[in-house]
Amino acid sequence: MPAPNTLGIDFGTSNSAAGVAVGGNPYLVELEPGERTLPTAVFFGVRPKRTRIGSQAVNALTDGEEGRFLRALKSLLGTPLMREDRMLGGERVDFIEVTARFLRAVKARAEAACRQEFTHALSGRPVRFHSKDEARNRQAETDLRDCYRAAGFADVRFMFEPEAAVHSVAPEPGLGLIADIGGGTSDFTVFEQDAAGQTRILASEGVRIGGTDFDRLLSIAHVMPLLGRGSPIRDAFGPGTLPAPARIYNDLATWQMIPYL
Repeated sequence: MPAPNTLGIDFGTSNSAAGVAVGGNPYLVELEPGERTLPTAVFFGVRPKRTRIGSQAVNALTDGEEGRFLRALKSLLGTPLMREDRMLGGERVDFIEVTARFLRAVKARAEAACRQEFTHALSGRPVRFHSKDEARNRQAETDLRDCYRAAGFADVRFMFEPEAAVHSVAPEPGLGLIADIGGGTSDFTVFEQDAAGQTRILASEGVRIGGTDFDRLLSIAHVMPLLGRGSPIRDAFGPGTLPAPARIYNDLATWQMIPYL
């Protein structure tokens, strides 16, 4: 069981949450007024120069403030992008630090709400960050561990997200299936419970497909044509026209490419 000074965190691709055990029961912390989930978003403002997270980051973007908006940070875990420096809001940082700032804010808000310090974290993680690359899959957990430590946690333990969800299921004898369809990954756990409510995990597996992939397909099909996808452009080397390069629009519709764009 987690120690009393352990904060449970679901660091999601689209949204995040934090919780503690109260009398043996899980309690989700309000990370924003009246909200127990927080958009996993960071905004580096230029004028004024400050970093905002969650709904404040989304509002800064939609209000048209000058700066850089970042989301789907979890999708970068295990990739070289995580440790490459970028100029964001007038300062040079890597995405370990960007993610750490988000987690640091979650930690501070949970501590203010619970009136105690959390020195350790129990973090959910996908069964597989990367479905087809075991080296990247291992590196992703290393990256996320470094993010938690940079956020001020002395250490972090990990639990597969669908296995964590099993704990919220009312005990019922027999076989069960947990399907966790997230923003960037989809995970599945098969478990067995006995009459006493004891649970045995039989198998867990996952794939790197989620809601952001669905969003990307919608964007390519319905938004990118409005920006010129499929349009003819003048051939710079001769008469006639050529189709606009598809890669430009694929990148525009892909969260992971935002740092480059």
